[in-house]
Amino acid sequence: MSVNETLLRSVMDHIETWPNLLDQNQWRCGTARCFAGWAAELSGAQWISGERDQVQIDTAEGRWFAGSVVRSQSGELRHVADFARRELGLTEIAADQLFDGSNTITELREMVENLCDFGTVYDAAPKTQAEVTAP
Repeated sequence: MSVNETLLRSVMDHIETWPNLLDQNQWRCGTARCFAGWAAELSGAQWISGERDQVQIDTAEGRWFAGSVVRSQSGELRHVADFARRELGLTEIAADQLFDGSNTITELREMVENLCDFGTVYDAAPKTQAEVTAP
């Protein structure tokens, strides 16, 4: 699976342009979204209900509160994190790390760059001897 660099960079650009609309702790809260929420919206997915909707909906990957479910352009219902992971071309591990609620904008930027450059959230560039032995 290769990462969708265009979407990764678009989401990051959107977040950096409107940092006040980032809330990594919730899929969506008012007009704010987490990275996964913005990835879903910028990919054309539509939320199927209000953000606080507690009605349970069956999706391809399980049962979720309707407030966290999106409809793809083809009509498929998916949990926002699963939809975003697939659209971004991420492994489950990479998505879990990128979508973590504690990530700052700086950390998100670094992970996006690493995903685009190396296909992983970590900097996979070889380290110099000085970097390896530095105190």
